[in-house]
Amino acid sequence: DEEIKVVLLDQRVAAGIGNVYASEVCWACGVDPFTPVAAVDPAMRRRLLVTASTLLRANLGSGPRTTVPGGPGSLAVYGRRGQSCRRCGTPVRMTRQGEQARSTYWCPTCQPASPARRTSPVAREGGEATRSGDG
Repeated sequence: DEEIKVVLLDQRVAAGIGNVYASEVCWACGVDPFTPVAAVDPAMRRRLLVTASTLLRANLGSGPRTTVPGGPGSLAVYGRRGQSCRRCGTPVRMTRQGEQARSTYWCPTCQPASPARRTSPVAREGGEATRSGDG
């Protein structure tokens, strides 16, 4: 069973949700990006897709992606490893996730670990996961 953030990146599931939006959508909905998709209830799955659609529509056209108030290019978690969460002040975390080792940014306070999570992202935070980046 794949993790919810990895599934959000699957263009067969929802076209247009890229890596930045997948992290931002999980944060906006308070969902642990490492939760197996089967453990995410149908109402939350719908909310994730609606939130993604809202963010994508709000960012049509040129200009930097913006997902939270603060001006052009303001993002909640993506690319903000070690910086304070815009909602609670907890440092934002980053690790690599999925077969393609895409960077995943999340707030461990606003997106509490799901009991269904198979592995700890802390255990995965080695090598590239310790580097700041937006890959």
